Amino acid sequence: MPLQLFSFDVQLSRTLPAMARIAAVLPVLALGAAQHREAWCGNDTGGRCRVFACHPWRRGAECDGDTARCLCPQGACSSEEGICVPQEAACSADTGGRCRLLGCDDWRRGARCNTTAGHKCLCPRGTCSSMDGSCVGGETKADFSS
Repeated sequence: MPLQLFSFDVQLSRTLPAMARIAAVLPVLALGAAQHREAWCGNDTGGRCRVFACHPWRRGAECDGDTARCLCPQGACSSEEGICVPQEAACSADTGGRCRLLGCDDWRRGARCNTTAGHKCLCPRGTCSSMDGSCVGGETKADFSS
């Protein structure tokens, strides 16, 4: 009987450090995913409008009176340069799926097989690939990134 108890203690002593490592890594992964979603289609151009209006070169950015920040309107995303671009220009249509043998999976929500682009499952115009590889549209994408 003592041998069985010792075996349990050894297994527990190996399991607890592994569980502690997983517990330490999970918040980092969650933070990284949240930052990825925000960067995916952020609306903050980086411009300020406390004194002057948003610069016209930001292409449609509007001043948020509460934060004095120049934000892109709904349906647009800020580029790395701080210019508002249509959402389709700021996202990827590539779902990561392949369709050489079978068509695109239904769960990809309307992705079409593009045989000229290496048999990739691509989202139709006006939609973007989400982090899980499914196609999402304008309002859905905005909801997804918040």
